[in-house]
Amino acid sequence: MLKEKGIQSGATVQGGKVTYTWPEFTPGEKNAVWAGGQSIAVDGQGDSLGFVTIGVNAYPTAVSGKGSVTYTDGTTSSFTLATGDYYYNNLATGSSIFATMSYRNTPTGKGTGKFSLFESTVPLDDTKTVAFVTLPALPAYSDGKTPGMLVLAMGIGGAAAEPTPDGPVTVSEPKVHPGDKVTFSAEGFYDSERVTGTVHSDPIDLGATNATAGKASLTWTVPADFELGSHEVTLTGADSGAVMQSTFDVVAAPSEPGDGGDGGTSGGSTGSGGSTGGGSSAGSHGAASDDSSLASTGSDITVGASLAALALLSGAGMLAARRRRRKA
Repeated sequence: MLKEKGIQSGATVQGGKVTYTWPEFTPGEKNAVWAGGQSIAVDGQGDSLGFVTIGVNAYPTAVSGKGSVTYTDGTTSSFTLATGDYYYNNLATGSSIFATMSYRNTPTGKGTGKFSLFESTVPLDDTKTVAFVTLPALPAYSDGKTPGMLVLAMGIGGAAAEPTPDGPVTVSEPKVHPGDKVTFSAEGFYDSERVTGTVHSDPIDLGATNATAGKASLTWTVPADFELGSHEVTLTGADSGAVMQSTFDVVAAPSEPGDGGDGGTSGGSTGSGGSTGGGSSAGSHGAASDDSSLASTGSDITVGASLAALALLSGAGMLAARRRRRKA
């Protein structure tokens, strides 16, 4: 029945907030544990710890107990886990139905009805990594009367918290261009520990180096097609867990001298202007050869001199006419 719902050996099953990997087993093999204070290794980081459970002899009162989470840094947190009875389908506080079955297998055959698996989640410190979980220390279920809690699966879900920077990264050039080399440096690491570097937003691996006297540096060449704008860089210590962080800007490379042909465009514009406006006629003369320029200028002078001579002769004639009138 569970197989029809995708719950089978080695399967990945989605719960409310947690994705579970179902234990691998063969038919008849034990694949669950009665909660009795056992410590079970669980590795991961997130904001929720999930359990898939069933309760036996847990009606009308759900079975519950206190457990704990131990993190890799040695700290612990406690939780209360409760589950209802799988036969009576009663929900414990903070739980929900994970799956239901229409029958159960018993030593004497198949029993029909409605039978439930329950899911419960408890909060985690999402800044830390879980090392192991200690289940509630409940009395052993052996006499068929004592309430018992059977744990079928556990998992960690939710997003891990973003690491808080432990210090800054010194950037050799706060503004760089595609193709430039830039060096990222930081201190505060363990001596000789491995330090890795990453550029975000799309993570780019900068490689790794060993810290010397607590200091580490990585040099990177900005790809030619790298996105312009502000980016984040982090240097992370493998042993200390120290995370150093800063930002830097990638800006467009400056234009090469002569790009755009300003001189040629200006000259062409002047030549064009010379054909339409007197003020640009110098450009027209400038574009001509020296001989044509001299010939054109000489012609202008000749015409001007002729007009001046004509005006002078006319003036002389008028003066002579006036003198004749006076004599008369």
